[in-house]
Amino acid sequence: MIEYLKGDATSPCKTGGIRIIAHVCNNAGGWGRGFVVSLSNKWEEPMKKYKEWYNSLDTKHSGRPVMVHRSGTSTRMPLGEIQVVPVKDEYGTILVVNMIAQHNFKCAENSVALRYQALADCLRKLDEWIKSYKLVKSIMIRPKLVEEVSIHMPRIGCGLAGGQWEKVQLLIDAMLFNYDVFVYDLET
Repeated sequence: MIEYLKGDATSPCKTGGIRIIAHVCNNAGGWGRGFVVSLSNKWEEPMKKYKEWYNSLDTKHSGRPVMVHRSGTSTRMPLGEIQVVPVKDEYGTILVVNMIAQHNFKCAENSVALRYQALADCLRKLDEWIKSYKLVKSIMIRPKLVEEVSIHMPRIGCGLAGGQWEKVQLLIDAMLFNYDVFVYDLET
């Protein structure tokens, strides 16, 4: 079940357990508008790792086609993939999850840049990653302790990507039902 809060998803309401901030990224290497501005204002690592990932994709050797957007940006990041980036706040580690679920940018020719199937793939991979992380952590660190997981996010894919929250919410409910999910709306 999703709990809705007023506030900023970069300041999770939970202070303990495994804390995750999930958000949608585009596959064109663009970072600088929307929720990522709040992320970058707090931590450099999520943007740095996203840019490193984008720049590491050599399309000459990967065999993936490169699409060039009319703005001149190329599309070469794989939709449906995730990247987990650890950051710190005053309570400990937070895991920021960059989810590649937006194709290029929203424009007249691409009115909904969010790709729902890619988001579903990202959420499924996040669920699998959490399960693996918890297993490794319980075996290697504290065999009898299974930590609570909380996932914090804005209304992913519904701002600059143009998605519909009703559809996104169904995907979250289907894929992340094992966890406490908090969706933050900025106070107006």
